[in-house]
Amino acid sequence: MRTTNVITSDSEDVLSRHLEKTRISNPNPPENEDKTLSVNPFLHLSDKATIDLSVEWRTKPTELENLVNNLNTTPNRRTWNYLSPENDCLKDAKAFCERFNWSENIFMNFRRLLCGYQGLPLILLKNPKNDDLTFEEMVNRTPTLLWIKQVLEEFNLTLDNVMVLDMFPFLTNDFLDSLDREERKARVKEAFSMAIELIQKIRPSIVLSCQCSARYTYLHGRWGGFTNPLIDVLSSSMSEAEQQRVSKESIGDHTFHVIKAFHPAKIYYEDGQEKQDIDNLLRDIFSKVFSAYGESKALYKKSLRDKLVATAAKLHKTGSKCLDLISHYERIEPLVPANWAHEAKGDSFSELKRSVSEILISVKKLQKEQL
Repeated sequence: MRTTNVITSDSEDVLSRHLEKTRISNPNPPENEDKTLSVNPFLHLSDKATIDLSVEWRTKPTELENLVNNLNTTPNRRTWNYLSPENDCLKDAKAFCERFNWSENIFMNFRRLLCGYQGLPLILLKNPKNDDLTFEEMVNRTPTLLWIKQVLEEFNLTLDNVMVLDMFPFLTNDFLDSLDREERKARVKEAFSMAIELIQKIRPSIVLSCQCSARYTYLHGRWGGFTNPLIDVLSSSMSEAEQQRVSKESIGDHTFHVIKAFHPAKIYYEDGQEKQDIDNLLRDIFSKVFSAYGESKALYKKSLRDKLVATAAKLHKTGSKCLDLISHYERIEPLVPANWAHEAKGDSFSELKRSVSEILISVKKLQKEQL
């Protein structure tokens, strides 16, 4: 249970609201929690017609195919520049959690999902679930994250490689339901602003939009009737996903591409062939977006390993020479007997000798593994 006991200065807050609110995640959710809900949240979406998932009608590449065909996924440091957990862009998110005295897991899970390689597309979801659990428990109990994890692994990638951000960070459904309308709107506005600022600071070149319903938040009391033009910019739809549409957008001075997909949770609301078709559609989008990066990661990892092995060989040669010089030095300046220790002038060569010897043992072990 998370308890809020905070009065903010937000102009939309009202004095009459409760000072104490709760933000609760079900401690024992069912394995397929998304599917057990009584109401399908995707029913209100405008794409009510049956989607034609065949590709026979296509006579030219889709916008997504054109985008990925022009991507430069050549292994390089820029692509694999990792967003560090200590990055300053995370300070506001941490302060947000501390303000509500939420458990440490909540911020740590948010941070771990967001941290990843900045040269890879950022996956945009809507809002979190089960984020007060440990990271592994959260992933295993949340079908959306579990689906993404398993699909990424098919391309030699992990959740720790790819940046994942919620459009409304930290706002679980239970937390929102515990607030009155005015405070909901204030918290939704604050969380959305945080997400926009993160996108501006991280500056991803591609955002994979995996949610459709965010553009309809103004229709739902849970979201306090909040709306913002940027929500539509960052949202997608089933029809856009089926057509594999891509838009070019700008937030401030940052321009990026938005690939239109849909929320993986939709898969769990369907049955039979339609369920399989929708799953295949989203997998196809993920494959086109991430498979080349998986191959690039393998090549980059191999190139770094080759450089490490070559450097280790040079280190072995240099270390051996160093030990030989120390041996010559010791023959000129032999160690004094223990009972003369008070007369000896100390030096660091004996310590250096031990350190170099340990390094050479490690290098030899590495070289044997390469054989």
